[in-house]
Amino acid sequence: MTSSLISELVLKHSSAIHYLRKSSGEITWVSDSTKRFFNTEPDTLVGQPLNSFFVKGQLGQERWHDLQALHLQTDTPAQIEVEMQGPRPSPFWVELREVRIHDPELNPSDQIIGVGVDVNDRKFRESHLQQAQRLENLGLLAAGIAHDLNNILSPILMAGSLMRTTAQDARQLRMIEILQSSAERGSRIVRQILGFSRSNEGERGPVDPRHILREVLLVVEETFPRNIEVHNDILLDLGHIDANPTQIHQLLLNLCINARDAMPEGGILKIEARTSQISTPPPGIVNHHSRREWLNITVEDNGSGISPEAIEQIWLPFYTTKLRGDGTGLGLSTVRGLVSLHGGFITVSSKVDHGTTFSVHIPLIDVQPEAPPVEAALQNRPGSGEHILVVDDEPSLRDMITDTLTARGYHVTVAADGVEGLATANLMGSDLDLVITDVHMPQMSGDIMVNVLKRIYPDLPIISISGHPNVEKNWAGSEQAQPDLSLAKPFTGPQLVQQVCKLLPPQI
Repeated sequence: MTSSLISELVLKHSSAIHYLRKSSGEITWVSDSTKRFFNTEPDTLVGQPLNSFFVKGQLGQERWHDLQALHLQTDTPAQIEVEMQGPRPSPFWVELREVRIHDPELNPSDQIIGVGVDVNDRKFRESHLQQAQRLENLGLLAAGIAHDLNNILSPILMAGSLMRTTAQDARQLRMIEILQSSAERGSRIVRQILGFSRSNEGERGPVDPRHILREVLLVVEETFPRNIEVHNDILLDLGHIDANPTQIHQLLLNLCINARDAMPEGGILKIEARTSQISTPPPGIVNHHSRREWLNITVEDNGSGISPEAIEQIWLPFYTTKLRGDGTGLGLSTVRGLVSLHGGFITVSSKVDHGTTFSVHIPLIDVQPEAPPVEAALQNRPGSGEHILVVDDEPSLRDMITDTLTARGYHVTVAADGVEGLATANLMGSDLDLVITDVHMPQMSGDIMVNVLKRIYPDLPIISISGHPNVEKNWAGSEQAQPDLSLAKPFTGPQLVQQVCKLLPPQI
């Protein structure tokens, strides 16, 4: 086989496009691979400027000027990545490598030979990797902000509980209620922001879907445009599902966001939740043939709707009907994946210009009744002078915990970090009845302090408090001593007292 024949075969079957062009940009020859690359015959490209296939706009012009400038600087190969527009339905990224040639046999002799490699898939992966990294960085930033916000909100909630006992009239009581409700609202918003960055995404258990629906409705009502009316119809008793709350929250919020985007000029968003009996689930739903009770959640809008052609593809990853740059095409594929993960299925009905309805079906489970709670009288009993050490680097929170517990009849000593906490605990010795400690503190963190205290005083009860969403990592490890109870910030005074009462039995 001659070298010319080999060259001809390589050019014919190459996945890249090979071409010759003039310095001005006019294409003079292209390889047969044009058919696979541009989905068109080579002759249709000959005579056209190469830059005419660059995506229109300033960026395309800049890339063409960059390429031309590289050739002016040197005769070494020039290389750029550019977005091109051809017979394909959407633009695609190409890596162009060119070199200027000087061959007397060519007419004109000063031409440029180039090769174009389709790098669209690589650019797509890079963009989604960058997006994932940005989301990860935002999650880390949100975790740090949440820690600070929870430290701010806790004293407000506790102050409200204390002020209720001293309110002298209805007006003061009303102001206290506003103070507490605003702090609780802030607390809910923090939890919702952190919902996607929690470390326990895979954990599942019995869940009352009404709680998740209420959280989703709060996000929708507080963040969606005011020209979207939100209607809901949720049964008082929906039973329980075996689910991960974060994942159910995510899939419902994705459906609501899709509905919002389908109504740019405003409209009506309806969220309904019912139970239903399904004797024969759709094919592919396994291990649930004997379950007749299902949870049915519908998300309905009266927006632009989905065409019959598109509705067959909406579940495919990276498919989107939104404008370029407005969507990743991952929302609905993620929704269906999460629904399937919970043993359910999802259906859709839509009509162009009349709206879309998504129906999520998840099997219900039987839940054994919980053991009766500890008597409120025991949880709220007054203290008997027990000594409690409070370790936290936030002065305002230390003060409010001290005031709350002192008002209940406890003796409270405070420390600002783990080092001071250890020293104080050693001074108090056997007089110390309980330790309440933050986890994330300067000098020495709470988990290290707990490790030391539990080795010196193995029977000393300890409550950990934290506003960080990933605090579980601090208690991981076989050698790490564990607190007896944990309390997430922000918390109210009664919530703190109830935890204390669980660990300090009544004096007989």
